[in-house]
Amino acid sequence: MIYPPRAENIATPNRLSGYDRDEFILQPKLDGSAVTVSLDKTGIVVLNRHGKAYTKHKGKQMFAPLQRDSLTVYAGEYMDKSRKDEDGKVFNHVFVIWDILTLDGKDLIGTTVVERLDLLEGLLPYRETSKHIYSTQFDKIYRVASYTNNFVDLYNQMVEVDMYEGCILKRKESKLEHLCRENNNSTWQIKVRKPHRGGIYRF
Repeated sequence: MIYPPRAENIATPNRLSGYDRDEFILQPKLDGSAVTVSLDKTGIVVLNRHGKAYTKHKGKQMFAPLQRDSLTVYAGEYMDKSRKDEDGKVFNHVFVIWDILTLDGKDLIGTTVVERLDLLEGLLPYRETSKHIYSTQFDKIYRVASYTNNFVDLYNQMVEVDMYEGCILKRKESKLEHLCRENNNSTWQIKVRKPHRGGIYRF
């Protein structure tokens, strides 16, 4: 069973500037369902963040362009909550990748965040983008953008958009741990959520 890396540590927005240094990258936190997608030439398995079968997708065929001969596992967000993008359009039933955990049968345990982002760029190179999401060569498959500075301004942009819950900070040089427990890989990530109405933060 594979559990995707998940942020448990929390920071409030007024602390963001303190993380805006060379140690971290920032990615948008999407309001969808965290999933892992495992693929090889024989099939496709989609699991939720608890390691259970995820069935709210519109069919596994949408993930088929990502199949390779040997096992490859992506972590990302399946957008299933009818949230709206920057243009006010519903951004639904697409897969937005934010990490890769296994490539061609080789677990990427011990690789850094930056190394895995480089792998993703090679597999799914940058194409057109909304403000914080990259399209790829495959329909309905996207990647989150990754930033190395200007964290406060980026957060302020993201919280104005319905489909973003805030942002995630990741330590660049932290290494992927084994994926056998749900809280593994939580120490090198920090989530910064936008407030609910009334200024109350949802943690």
